[in-house]
Amino acid sequence: METLNLAARGFNGRTHQRTVSMADLEVRRSSSVVTVPFVFWRLNHDYDGILGRPWLEASNSKISWPTRTLTWPADSQDPHSPPDDEDELIHPVNWNSEKVLAPVEVSLQSFRERLINHEYLEIFRLVLESGVLPKPTPRDVVILLNEFDDVFSPSLPNELPPEREIQHDIVLKPGTTPSARSPFRHARVEERELAMFVGKNNIEESNSAWSSNIFAIPKKVAVTGEAPTRAEWLRSGDADAPIRWVIDYRHANSQSGIPKIPLPRVDDLFDKLSGAAYFSTLDLMSGYHQMLLEPRVRELTAFQANGELYQWVVAPMGLAGIPGSWSRLMRHLLGRPKFQAFCVVYLDDICVFSSTLEDHIVHLREVLFVLREAKLYAARTNASNRLCF
Repeated sequence: METLNLAARGFNGRTHQRTVSMADLEVRRSSSVVTVPFVFWRLNHDYDGILGRPWLEASNSKISWPTRTLTWPADSQDPHSPPDDEDELIHPVNWNSEKVLAPVEVSLQSFRERLINHEYLEIFRLVLESGVLPKPTPRDVVILLNEFDDVFSPSLPNELPPEREIQHDIVLKPGTTPSARSPFRHARVEERELAMFVGKNNIEESNSAWSSNIFAIPKKVAVTGEAPTRAEWLRSGDADAPIRWVIDYRHANSQSGIPKIPLPRVDDLFDKLSGAAYFSTLDLMSGYHQMLLEPRVRELTAFQANGELYQWVVAPMGLAGIPGSWSRLMRHLLGRPKFQAFCVVYLDDICVFSSTLEDHIVHLREVLFVLREAKLYAARTNASNRLCF
């Protein structure tokens, strides 16, 4: 019996690595015996074995779905050699009806638990679409988006944002003393993720007297729309599960004087859209991470991970006052009177609106040019769906 490393791709596109054993087993079919290579893989259903598509193709097997029977040429001893006579018929193999699973209904809670425990071999999501199909993106807009392709990216570049006139600053209250919290004990799956997390350029080693705790929270599962609890994720040990890192800055926030920089009123933003017929939305990636912290306050963001102390160079999530600083940066770039006639911004979401397609191309070009000059990046995932009219 030999072992090998296999990669299995799940329904969500993620790849799971597993070391498995492989052996050739004899399978009796009617009056003959054939040797079939099998991979030993843990199954959550009562099956002795599964004949995969490569073997079925090589043996020229035929499946009758109405009768649930499997047939193949009678004289074909070697499934990897073609049969001598295609007309020579067949020995049926009947499926055990007791092993055929009838459709059942499951509760959402039960489905979540089975999903976390990897009890499903495959999962499919049915998406029903109705109504009028979206119009194709006009050619002039496609040309414009291609011209500014450098603004759209699947991930942030591995470099720091440029120094800008507006960066996030923190003013501590008088008499504040640093606080160093005892670090949480991280599970093995967290340690692996942390090793990749701290390897990015937006974090640096620190000598700070401050220290906050960091831990991971699983994100929502695409199929269920719900997120497993942290305990469920840690028990599963799934290193491929989508997560977000949370740093407990409650003490640092309580010792900070938070400026009351206002955020835009959503109702005012919607009022500006009145009368427009063309809309383009741009989602700035990991918004706050595209803004630098003032160097003197970086020590306040320190956290411990994998036996080392790190601090943020860019604005992190969870630090008080950052939404206001980011909104001020957006107003500085896109809040001038010229842009207010065709552009609204709420945090990291930008909406460009116009009355005609010709105007929209002009307006969109001006906004994309500002993003390019400021080295701000929008998510590529919405690149083909950002125009509505």
